[in-house]
Amino acid sequence: MRILDLDELETLSKKILGFSKSEWAEVSMESGHSANLRFAANTVTTSGANSNTSFTVTAANGERAGSASTNDISDDGLRRAVARAEEIASLAPENEELMPPLAEKQKYLRSSAFDPRSADLDWAAEQRVKIADAAIKASKGHDFQTAGFLESGINNHVFRNTKGIFAADQNTRTTFSLTMRTSDGKSSGWNKRASHSIGQLDAQSAILRATEKCVAWQSPSS
Repeated sequence: MRILDLDELETLSKKILGFSKSEWAEVSMESGHSANLRFAANTVTTSGANSNTSFTVTAANGERAGSASTNDISDDGLRRAVARAEEIASLAPENEELMPPLAEKQKYLRSSAFDPRSADLDWAAEQRVKIADAAIKASKGHDFQTAGFLESGINNHVFRNTKGIFAADQNTRTTFSLTMRTSDGKSSGWNKRASHSIGQLDAQSAILRATEKCVAWQSPSS
């Protein structure tokens, strides 16, 4: 499944709420991609990726509300989710604390946690390989064993309600963690880094810090 861009999500959000017969309704949608690379015993062991688009729709009548979630974005899936939310609302007890929907239109700023380069899936995959290779080379240089995990993701989000409110945003994020361990298993060092931009991820400092910890623990002092 491919990632849906913000324009596609906006179109779907309109369609979803168009099926609602409630006093008011709202929908939150997300489409994202996540890819990972794992290494252990100084070699790459697994890599994987997944993409998914899902949404949660809430329908309300008076003080009763119900929500339904699905990743079935076919027209039938959209209709069934809205119908399910409305069914749940009809069965739900009244909630005196249920807040009315936002109705005053505002200008919503986009998050700064999005890096267009990191959204290039092929380029991000190359960067993950380079980082893993650097960790493995550093480990072998000290006669250590290393294991680690890299994960990169991109997420597109939209929110809409039947009172005219709409907001959209997107973000990217990469996390990297690793452990350095002596061959006898008596000493180890761990570190982690994260960034919205894989190009700005300071992987080398994580590798260095994990290595320093492993070296230091071979001769601990009080």
